[in-house]
Amino acid sequence: MENINSTRICVFHNPRIFRSQLQHPIDAFTWPVPHSFMFVKKLASYSKTINQAPALLTLFKSASNCIYKNLALEEWIFRNKNFLNEDILFIWRNSPSVVIGRYQNPWIEANVKFCKENNVKLVRRYSGGGAVYHDEGNFNISILTSQDRHNRKENLQKLAKQLNMDFNQYFEPFNKICVNARDDLIFEPNNSKMSGTAARISQGKAYHHFTFLVNPNMENLHFSLRSPLKEKIETTATKSFRAASVSCLANVLRIKGERLNDNEIMEMTEKSIFKAFSANYDNLNIKLDVFPNEEKFPGINKTISLLKSDEWIFNKTPKFTLKLNKEFPIQVNNGIIEESLDKNFPVGECFQQAFLRVFK
Repeated sequence: MENINSTRICVFHNPRIFRSQLQHPIDAFTWPVPHSFMFVKKLASYSKTINQAPALLTLFKSASNCIYKNLALEEWIFRNKNFLNEDILFIWRNSPSVVIGRYQNPWIEANVKFCKENNVKLVRRYSGGGAVYHDEGNFNISILTSQDRHNRKENLQKLAKQLNMDFNQYFEPFNKICVNARDDLIFEPNNSKMSGTAARISQGKAYHHFTFLVNPNMENLHFSLRSPLKEKIETTATKSFRAASVSCLANVLRIKGERLNDNEIMEMTEKSIFKAFSANYDNLNIKLDVFPNEEKFPGINKTISLLKSDEWIFNKTPKFTLKLNKEFPIQVNNGIIEESLDKNFPVGECFQQAFLRVFK
């Protein structure tokens, strides 16, 4: 066992667990009690440069699975923190949702009718980039920091390295998680995509957020992101880059005879995330089971209401032309039909209402 005198130990645990119960402090992430995390940081070789991590990392883990509340909390943190001496790791999971980028068209990126019929929430986020699917079977990870410390590829490399270390015994030989040129996490050798990634930079602050598919509903994922209108719309809106192959951690682990159960996979992945992003900090401030509410985060309800609104989700869509047939193109701007000779899509009507009426 290492010499404790040369190590700084920060313990964050459930109030019902006492320090005297921790028999092996170095073996931090094998501690079996849920939500009990111990972080060990060697200081002997630690030296700071201007772009290195500050002394403090604060971890927020959301207790909500509401996509609107979690995106609003991410935005609240981004607006209200300055990140001069602190980085923030925000971990969250959602009920089934399709999340499109700030400058995307939901009618291209999602099967809106399928989403409504199957209780898959549709939301437009603040950052750019492409569309992603969320449910309780994937983690969403946000790293909020200063612009000069913001590094998407480094963030992904940290997580890939830790996941490979923690799950290597369950992979087939020569299989591993890597970061590709598009800053996606992929599983080699078949290059299956396991994450979607996006970022936002504003006023010297930045965040990088990405999904990691652990054990989602893959059927929901594919149908939610398969739009029947994709080839019929002309627009300048940002379009998602569709991966040739998509996989999740649970599926690649099942290749081997020895199988982890779903809860074990989720717990191991969560620990890998904590370890990957906590290593370079002197101090850690852990905030588990955070509820995104107005009392703790003043002003958050206004953001939640905006994210839920059709005005934000549909009417912020860049101008587009829908060609259901060659003779009657339908031009839509700010969610309203501006030009149309199709009697089913009259000028002045909300396009969403017209579409759902015609294709009910």
